[in-house]
Amino acid sequence: SPNDPWVLERAGITTAQVLAACLPSDAENLALCFVARQRYAVPQVNLSELVRLDSGDAQRKIEFIHGAPVYRLRGRLLPIVDLTDMLRGGTGCELSLPENGSANIVVVQADDHQFGLIVDSVFDTQEIVVKPLSKLLKDAEIFAGATVMGDGKIALILDAPGVARRAGLVGDTPP
Repeated sequence: SPNDPWVLERAGITTAQVLAACLPSDAENLALCFVARQRYAVPQVNLSELVRLDSGDAQRKIEFIHGAPVYRLRGRLLPIVDLTDMLRGGTGCELSLPENGSANIVVVQADDHQFGLIVDSVFDTQEIVVKPLSKLLKDAEIFAGATVMGDGKIALILDAPGVARRAGLVGDTPP
């Protein structure tokens, strides 16, 4: 269905299965971002800042060290994870920047590690009812939960420590 996030479709998971797998919910402040025309959310507690690299800046300012993308943020090297690559099953190291060379970086904090997520766009911060995922979907370590937006579409909530583990930025042991 065109309303399902493509990552779920590729995994053969339907919207009904996601909703059925959700446990009781809590409200949380989340920053909404878009990747491949689908909504994802980053918990406000993990959000440090937003960085916009204008036309052409991304190719010039994102460097590679030992094959891993990094961005120099106020003199510190910030590891970069391309969320599009990760959602397609990669580790997030393959950059898929737009042709105009711009980029949106959501700087997140996962425990003691800070890194940047490249997303297509950032929408807004909203208080949203979050439904944690049940054990049936816990294998998707990069997701902490899901929510149904006002238009009926699902937004998956990213788990910053899970994204960091999948990208190889931290050890494999869950907190």
